[in-house]
Amino acid sequence: MLGPSHSRDGGNDIEAERYLTSASRLIDTVFLTLGQPRSNNFPMTMRDDGNGYKGLRIGKLHSKIGNSDAGMKYDGMYWHYIDKFIFALCRYASSVSNSNEKQKVIQQATMLIKDVHSSFLVPNEGYLWKINVDLTRIPGVYVRESHDAVSAWAVFNVVQSIGGDVADEIQDLLPIAKRYFEQPLPVLMREIMDPLGLGTHLWILQWLLSEPVSSMPRKRCSLFEKKMKDYRDKVLSLAVSVIENDLLMLSEGNSLLFRTCGALMSAQLVDGRQSEEAQTLSNFAERSAIHLAEKSIRSNPDRISDEHFAINSVMLASAVLPLAWKKEEAETFALVGSVVTSEVESSGSEK
Repeated sequence: MLGPSHSRDGGNDIEAERYLTSASRLIDTVFLTLGQPRSNNFPMTMRDDGNGYKGLRIGKLHSKIGNSDAGMKYDGMYWHYIDKFIFALCRYASSVSNSNEKQKVIQQATMLIKDVHSSFLVPNEGYLWKINVDLTRIPGVYVRESHDAVSAWAVFNVVQSIGGDVADEIQDLLPIAKRYFEQPLPVLMREIMDPLGLGTHLWILQWLLSEPVSSMPRKRCSLFEKKMKDYRDKVLSLAVSVIENDLLMLSEGNSLLFRTCGALMSAQLVDGRQSEEAQTLSNFAERSAIHLAEKSIRSNPDRISDEHFAINSVMLASAVLPLAWKKEEAETFALVGSVVTSEVESSGSEK
C-alpha cells in the first residue's frame, strides 16, 4: 500500500507511477469481483441509483444460500476487511496527482461507507463484525462491545480528512467507540492476546490520543483520558511478549504467517519517542519482520499452492514496509483530546 508521504521517495517518479497504476487496477478489480454477486443464488443489494451493488463480499471459496454462518467458513461481508480496503482507498487517493482520479476514489470510499454503515451498525450498541452479502443480519452474529466500532470511527475520520463527507456516520460511532474503552482493562486486553487483534489495536492506537493529551501529566487528565492512557500503556507493555509467543508458535507450525505479520506491521507504527518501551517494541518488530522475509525468500518457491499464499505475501510485504499504515500529519482528529484541546486554545486566544 502506498502512502502520500512515501510514494515518490528517491525521486523515482516512473517507479511510483507504475505502482500507482497497479493499485488503480487492483481497486477496479475488487469492485468488479467482490462488489458483484457471485451468482444469482447469492443476491446483493442494488445501490439506490441503480449503478452497481452495495458493499463488498470477502470472497470466501464457499457460500451458503440464505443466511451465512456466524463463523468464518462462508462468504459474507466482514467489517475487518472492508475497513482496511476503505483505508487503502484513502492512501491511494492521497498518493495520486490526478485530481479527477483522487475525487473518484474519495467518492468510492464515501459511498462504500454510506452503503453499508447502517447494516453493520446497531445504534447506540455496537458494530456487527459480519453480515450477509445482501446486507441482512446473520442469526447468531450478536452485537457486542468490540473494537470494530473503534476501527470504523478511525477509518471514517481518515476519509473525512481527505475530503469525504461521512460526518453523520462518525457521530453515530463516537459514543460507541468511547464506551468500548470504558470496559475494565482486563477485558480490553483479551483481544490483544491474539496477534491480529494486537495488530489492529496498535494500528488504531495512533488516532486515539492527541499529542497534548499523550504528554499531559495524569493528574491533569480527565477520568476517561486516564483510562485511555492506561489502556495504551498496557498494550505497549504486553505487545513484545504476545509477538514473541506467536513467533514461537509460528516456528512450530501452530500459527499463521499473516496473523504474525499483522502484529509486526502495526508494532512498527508505534511512536518510539513516547517511551523506551515503545522504541524497543518498534525495533523488535522491524528486526522480526526482516527475519521472516529473509526466511520466506529461502523457503520452498512452490508456496503458491498454499491456500494462504496471497494473504501471507501481502501481509509480509506490509510488515517489512508498513509506512503507508502510519498516521499522516493532516489526520489531527483523536478520540481523546482533540475537542478539549481546541477549546483550551480558543479560550486562551480570547484573553
